[in-house]
Amino acid sequence: MRRGIDWYACPPGIDAHRPLQASLAGLPPFPVQVGDEEIMLADATRLAAHARACGVNARLEVHRRRWHVFHLQAFYLRTAATAIAMLGSFARECVDGAAPAPAAAAATSPAEVPAP
Repeated sequence: MRRGIDWYACPPGIDAHRPLQASLAGLPPFPVQVGDEEIMLADATRLAAHARACGVNARLEVHRRRWHVFHLQAFYLRTAATAIAMLGSFARECVDGAAPAPAAAAATSPAEVPAP
């Protein structure tokens, strides 16, 4: 166990391993998808807000009644399949040179993303 912890432990003082404390300026646009029942909901929300504060276009999507890695159930859950399609749309917008939705308008509340 100790060896595994040592392999993945962040070196002290290196902010690159702490994205909520490091400058994210210069990163390309990125989506953050999270379920409102996700244990890391607060972290995901803070990451998107921090990225925006650093000038990065981060699109936050909070999916109602969803959990960690809900995307893995895309075969069974319409919202998971929709979330994956939204990732594809975001990537196409970035690759095609179209500016993804402005960061301030990109956040969605749990009520705005449909559940099955």
